[in-house]
Amino acid sequence: MQRLDGMVNYADALRERSHEFMNKLHVILGLLHLKSYKQLEAYIIKTANNYQEEIGLLLGKIKSPIIAGFLLSKINRASDLGHSLVISSDSQLPDSHNEDQVTVLITALGNLIENALEALGQESGGEISVSLHYRHGWLHCEVSDDGPGIESENIDAIFEKGVSSKGAGRGVGLALVKQQVEALGGVISVESEPGIFTQFLYSYPGMGKGPAYDQCINCR
Repeated sequence: MQRLDGMVNYADALRERSHEFMNKLHVILGLLHLKSYKQLEAYIIKTANNYQEEIGLLLGKIKSPIIAGFLLSKINRASDLGHSLVISSDSQLPDSHNEDQVTVLITALGNLIENALEALGQESGGEISVSLHYRHGWLHCEVSDDGPGIESENIDAIFEKGVSSKGAGRGVGLALVKQQVEALGGVISVESEPGIFTQFLYSYPGMGKGPAYDQCINCR
Protein backbone atom coordinates (compact mmCIF):
# COMPACT_ATOMS: atom_id res chain seq x y z
CA MET A 1 0.00 0.00 0.00
CA GLN A 2 2.82 2.40 0.86
CA ARG A 3 4.49 1.79 -2.51
CA LEU A 4 1.17 2.45 -4.26
CA ASP A 5 0.75 5.72 -2.33
CA GLY A 6 4.27 6.68 -3.31
CA MET A 7 3.57 6.06 -6.97
CA VAL A 8 0.37 8.13 -6.73
CA ASN A 9 2.40 11.00 -5.22
CA TYR A 10 4.93 10.54 -8.00
CA ALA A 11 2.22 10.78 -10.68
CA ASP A 12 0.63 13.81 -8.98
CA ALA A 13 3.98 15.58 -8.84
CA LEU A 14 4.63 14.90 -12.53
CA ARG A 15 1.11 16.12 -13.36
CA GLU A 16 1.84 19.39 -11.57
CA ARG A 17 5.03 19.67 -13.59
CA SER A 18 3.13 19.05 -16.83
CA HIS A 19 0.88 22.04 -16.08
CA GLU A 20 3.97 24.12 -15.35
CA PHE A 21 5.56 23.13 -18.65
CA MET A 22 2.38 23.97 -20.55
CA ASN A 23 2.71 27.49 -19.17
CA LYS A 24 6.33 27.56 -20.29
CA LEU A 25 5.28 26.40 -23.75
CA HIS A 26 2.89 29.34 -23.97
CA VAL A 27 5.78 31.67 -23.11
CA ILE A 28 7.89 30.08 -25.86
CA LEU A 29 5.10 30.45 -28.41
CA GLY A 30 4.63 34.07 -27.39
CA LEU A 31 8.32 34.84 -27.82
CA LEU A 32 8.26 33.16 -31.23
CA HIS A 33 5.27 35.25 -32.25
CA LEU A 34 7.09 38.40 -31.15
CA LYS A 35 10.26 37.22 -32.94
CA SER A 36 12.23 37.78 -29.73
CA TYR A 37 14.74 35.10 -30.64
CA LYS A 38 17.52 36.09 -28.26
CA GLN A 39 15.16 36.06 -25.27
CA LEU A 40 13.67 32.82 -26.56
CA GLU A 41 17.05 31.10 -26.68
CA ALA A 42 17.90 32.21 -23.15
CA TYR A 43 14.49 31.11 -21.86
CA ILE A 44 14.72 27.66 -23.45
CA ILE A 45 18.24 27.08 -22.10
CA LYS A 46 17.17 28.12 -18.61
CA THR A 47 14.06 25.93 -18.74
CA ALA A 48 16.05 22.92 -19.97
CA ASN A 49 18.67 23.38 -17.26
CA ASN A 50 16.03 23.64 -14.56
CA TYR A 51 14.36 20.47 -15.81
CA GLN A 52 17.66 18.60 -15.87
CA GLU A 53 18.54 19.71 -12.37
CA GLU A 54 15.18 19.11 -10.69
CA ILE A 55 13.58 16.24 -12.62
CA GLY A 56 16.29 14.55 -14.66
CA LEU A 57 18.62 14.32 -11.67
CA LEU A 58 15.90 12.98 -9.42
CA LEU A 59 14.78 10.25 -11.80
CA GLY A 60 18.36 9.20 -12.47
CA LYS A 61 19.62 9.21 -8.90
CA ILE A 62 16.65 8.30 -6.68
CA LYS A 63 15.60 4.77 -7.62
CA SER A 64 12.68 4.46 -5.20
CA PRO A 65 9.43 5.77 -6.78
CA ILE A 66 8.12 6.44 -3.28
CA ILE A 67 11.04 8.68 -2.33
CA ALA A 68 11.23 10.28 -5.79
CA GLY A 69 7.53 11.17 -5.72
CA PHE A 70 7.84 12.49 -2.18
CA LEU A 71 10.80 14.70 -3.09
CA LEU A 72 9.07 16.00 -6.21
CA SER A 73 6.11 17.07 -4.08
CA LYS A 74 8.46 18.85 -1.65
CA ILE A 75 10.25 20.60 -4.53
CA ASN A 76 6.87 21.86 -5.75
CA ARG A 77 5.86 22.95 -2.24
CA ALA A 78 9.08 24.87 -1.71
CA SER A 79 8.62 26.57 -5.09
CA ASP A 80 5.05 27.54 -4.20
CA LEU A 81 6.39 29.21 -1.03
CA GLY A 82 9.01 31.16 -2.97
CA HIS A 83 11.98 29.01 -1.99
CA SER A 84 14.07 26.41 -3.78
CA LEU A 85 14.70 22.82 -2.74
CA VAL A 86 17.77 21.33 -4.42
CA ILE A 87 18.80 17.68 -4.50
CA SER A 88 22.60 17.50 -4.54
CA SER A 89 24.05 16.44 -7.89
CA ASP A 90 26.01 13.55 -6.35
CA SER A 91 23.05 12.01 -4.51
CA GLN A 92 22.54 8.25 -4.99
CA LEU A 93 19.76 6.16 -3.46
CA PRO A 94 18.74 2.57 -4.29
CA ASP A 95 15.20 1.30 -4.11
CA SER A 96 14.14 -0.62 -1.00
CA HIS A 97 11.28 -2.98 -0.20
CA ASN A 98 11.82 -2.52 3.53
CA GLU A 99 8.83 -0.34 4.43
CA ASP A 100 10.15 0.48 7.91
CA GLN A 101 13.30 2.01 6.44
CA VAL A 102 11.37 3.90 3.77
CA THR A 103 8.90 5.18 6.38
CA VAL A 104 11.73 6.49 8.57
CA LEU A 105 13.36 8.17 5.58
CA ILE A 106 10.12 9.90 4.57
CA THR A 107 9.33 10.90 8.16
CA ALA A 108 12.81 12.32 8.69
CA LEU A 109 13.02 14.11 5.35
CA GLY A 110 9.47 15.43 5.68
CA ASN A 111 9.98 16.87 9.15
CA LEU A 112 13.39 18.35 8.39
CA ILE A 113 12.25 19.92 5.11
CA GLU A 114 9.12 21.37 6.72
CA ASN A 115 11.24 22.62 9.61
CA ALA A 116 13.55 24.33 7.10
CA LEU A 117 10.63 25.88 5.18
CA GLU A 118 9.18 27.33 8.38
CA ALA A 119 12.59 28.62 9.40
CA LEU A 120 12.98 30.37 6.03
CA GLY A 121 9.68 32.15 6.63
CA GLN A 122 7.59 34.21 4.23
CA GLU A 123 10.44 36.15 2.66
CA SER A 124 11.17 34.39 -0.63
CA GLY A 125 14.56 33.38 -1.95
CA GLY A 126 15.64 30.80 0.61
CA GLU A 127 17.34 27.55 -0.37
CA ILE A 128 17.13 24.06 1.08
CA SER A 129 19.65 21.42 0.05
CA VAL A 130 19.05 17.67 0.38
CA SER A 131 21.79 15.07 -0.05
CA LEU A 132 21.18 11.29 -0.02
CA HIS A 133 23.87 8.61 -0.22
CA TYR A 134 24.04 4.87 0.32
CA ARG A 135 27.53 3.65 1.19
CA HIS A 136 28.72 0.35 2.62
CA GLY A 137 25.32 -0.62 3.95
CA TRP A 138 24.47 2.77 5.48
CA LEU A 139 22.09 5.48 4.32
CA HIS A 140 23.47 9.00 4.84
CA CYS A 141 21.15 12.01 4.62
CA GLU A 142 21.76 15.72 4.93
CA VAL A 143 19.21 18.54 4.98
CA SER A 144 20.49 22.11 5.17
CA ASP A 145 19.04 25.58 4.73
CA ASP A 146 20.30 29.16 4.59
CA GLY A 147 17.75 30.42 7.10
CA PRO A 148 18.24 32.24 10.41
CA GLY A 149 19.97 29.32 12.12
CA ILE A 150 19.73 28.06 15.70
CA GLU A 151 21.27 29.81 18.67
CA SER A 152 24.10 27.84 20.27
CA GLU A 153 22.31 27.58 23.62
CA ASN A 154 19.42 25.76 21.92
CA ILE A 155 21.44 23.24 19.90
CA ASP A 156 21.83 20.59 22.61
CA ALA A 157 18.10 20.54 23.37
CA ILE A 158 16.79 20.78 19.79
CA PHE A 159 15.75 17.11 19.64
CA GLU A 160 13.87 17.19 22.94
CA LYS A 161 10.10 16.93 22.64
CA GLY A 162 8.51 20.38 22.73
CA VAL A 163 11.78 22.19 22.08
CA SER A 164 12.21 23.96 18.75
CA SER A 165 13.84 26.94 17.13
CA LYS A 166 10.34 27.87 15.96
CA GLY A 167 8.87 28.44 19.40
CA ALA A 168 7.37 26.51 22.31
CA GLY A 169 5.50 23.30 21.54
CA ARG A 170 6.85 23.05 17.97
CA GLY A 171 9.62 20.46 18.48
CA VAL A 172 7.61 17.22 18.30
CA GLY A 173 8.70 16.53 14.72
CA LEU A 174 12.43 16.64 15.46
CA ALA A 175 11.98 14.45 18.54
CA LEU A 176 10.14 11.89 16.39
CA VAL A 177 12.89 11.95 13.77
CA LYS A 178 15.54 11.25 16.41
CA GLN A 179 13.48 8.46 17.97
CA GLN A 180 12.88 6.68 14.65
CA VAL A 181 16.44 7.05 13.37
CA GLU A 182 17.90 5.70 16.62
CA ALA A 183 15.37 2.82 16.63
CA LEU A 184 17.01 1.62 13.40
CA GLY A 185 20.46 1.84 14.98
CA GLY A 186 21.23 5.21 13.44
CA VAL A 187 22.52 8.58 14.58
CA ILE A 188 21.44 12.17 13.97
CA SER A 189 23.15 15.50 14.59
CA VAL A 190 22.72 19.18 13.85
CA GLU A 191 25.11 22.03 13.11
CA SER A 192 24.11 25.68 12.84
CA GLU A 193 25.52 29.16 12.64
CA PRO A 194 22.99 31.88 13.46
CA GLY A 195 22.25 34.03 10.43
CA ILE A 196 24.10 31.66 8.09
CA PHE A 197 22.83 28.08 7.95
CA THR A 198 21.40 25.02 9.70
CA GLN A 199 22.39 21.49 8.73
CA PHE A 200 20.86 18.23 9.94
CA LEU A 201 22.72 14.98 9.25
CA TYR A 202 21.49 11.48 9.97
CA SER A 203 22.60 7.97 9.08
CA TYR A 204 21.24 4.50 9.63
CA PRO A 205 21.93 1.00 8.30
CA GLY A 206 19.69 -0.41 5.59
CA MET A 207 17.91 0.52 2.34
CA GLY A 208 18.67 -2.91 0.91
CA LYS A 209 21.03 -5.86 1.06
CA GLY A 210 23.46 -7.47 -1.31
CA PRO A 211 25.66 -6.41 -4.23
CA ALA A 212 22.79 -4.92 -6.26
CA TYR A 213 22.49 -2.22 -3.63
CA ASP A 214 26.20 -1.79 -2.99
CA GLN A 215 26.70 -1.19 -6.71
CA CYS A 216 24.69 2.02 -6.32
CA ILE A 217 27.79 3.50 -4.71
CA ASN A 218 29.49 3.34 -8.10
CA CYS A 219 26.54 4.37 -10.30
CA ARG A 220 27.50 8.05 -10.52
